[in-house]
Amino acid sequence: MEHYKVTLSEQERAELQGIAGKGTHAASKVINVLILLNCDQAEGRAERPRTRDIAVMLCVSKRKVDRIKKKFVLQGLDLTLNRQPSKCEYDLKIDGRLEAQLLALSCSAPPEGQARWPLRLLADRLVELEYIYSRPYGRQESGGVHGPDAPPTHSQDPRAHCRSARPARAP
Repeated sequence: MEHYKVTLSEQERAELQGIAGKGTHAASKVINVLILLNCDQAEGRAERPRTRDIAVMLCVSKRKVDRIKKKFVLQGLDLTLNRQPSKCEYDLKIDGRLEAQLLALSCSAPPEGQARWPLRLLADRLVELEYIYSRPYGRQESGGVHGPDAPPTHSQDPRAHCRSARPARAP
């Protein structure tokens, strides 16, 4: 494994000490600050603790200490301390309207003989009310909404289960 040497400038050290001394920052940020302060190998600095000792002292893994050192050396102080927003984009499975309908249904009185709404009964009820086209859990019965004139299935159109994706009815 490569060893990364953390060398803080006076300005960076002062900034990190300010963050560590205040109680207004996230715990993960303070841990990263303490790791960097303990790993500092600037000239004139007394002997620094080893990675293993820093990990034990801060109750983190040696791997985390190594990752923080690497990130500081390669990306700088700002990126090391501040989390970057995720670059992943997630498609919504349901829209706000369907979510509201589902929430209203799940908060209503459960079916007779049930203490609460089981997921399969919720799905069945959403199909009955025509909020969705098919059951999301795979148990399909013949007939129902699945016929020659039925809209595309979920595998053909990912938004087909959503009422807003349904074609408008003819008057």
